[in-house]
Amino acid sequence: MVHFADQVEVLPTEQHMDEVAGNGMSSGVGQATLGTPTHVAQAASKSHGLNSNSSQPLDANVGSGNINGEEVLCSKVFRNWDWTSNGHLCSKGSRIVLGWNQDEIDLTVISMDDQVIHVCIRFKADKKELFCSFIYAHNRYTHRRPLWDNLKMHKLYTRARPWCILGDFNSALHLEDKVAGSSVIDISMREFKECIDEVELVDINRSGLQFTWNQKPRGLDGTLKKIDRIMANLGFMDLFVGAHAIFQPYRISDHSPAILTIPASVTFKPRPFKFANILVQNPSFKEKVKEAWGTNVSGFFMYRVVSKLKLLKKPLRGLLFCEEGNNDF
Repeated sequence: MVHFADQVEVLPTEQHMDEVAGNGMSSGVGQATLGTPTHVAQAASKSHGLNSNSSQPLDANVGSGNINGEEVLCSKVFRNWDWTSNGHLCSKGSRIVLGWNQDEIDLTVISMDDQVIHVCIRFKADKKELFCSFIYAHNRYTHRRPLWDNLKMHKLYTRARPWCILGDFNSALHLEDKVAGSSVIDISMREFKECIDEVELVDINRSGLQFTWNQKPRGLDGTLKKIDRIMANLGFMDLFVGAHAIFQPYRISDHSPAILTIPASVTFKPRPFKFANILVQNPSFKEKVKEAWGTNVSGFFMYRVVSKLKLLKKPLRGLLFCEEGNNDF
């Protein structure tokens, strides 16, 4: 489940949920999500601009691939929004449904298939643009291979421009993403990681639940995994400073609702870092560099380099202050 906003109060109320439940869908998860009979992901950008339902096919009562039926259903919660889905590309129902507020954003669908919808979002308030890919991956790892190839191709289109991907990937990425099971990286995880490394995306800062999927745990027999993610490239992180994900507790769905928060503005901008050549003569310089460079950072190579360089800023500023009694740089 994914919701992508900086004002949660625009989400469905319990009364709205009851209306939806009366039209062929189970109620969602309070004010954070709108649920299908199994699982729905939500996304809304910049206050209340965008809503995405992804992860399980909509019930047949909604209409298999019939966007008109989905519009009737969704309009009971998000009135006067535009909607689209990938229902015409799915063998059974719609796997991903997108809705957006035309007053807040302009949304252009770039491409879609049965596992992903690629869009470009333009925020009307500040004219910023963001590429977004909404994911609902297939259960079998062999069926996910076209998705990984699709993301690699889409990276060539987005280049270094801000891009985030979010949704249900149906695979863990790291060994620590699951509570129990094999301690070996299987082929499913390896192919997922190879894709993420190639497209140069990392998890954005997050809080809340570590394990986003709960397979009906009973005592010690349940399964907990992190298979829902919100990931982005460096272009996204540079443009949307302070963006972060919140994975909320399970409610009705077996997936954790996720909220991607993008601050409307950043009031504080730190001064750009400038390296002073005099620091190389300081006896502690090499030690500080070695310490930062030895820090364990996960992600693709360039991300690790940038992260370690950022870790050096504070200790080098401290060295300069001690060297010259001047921290004004």
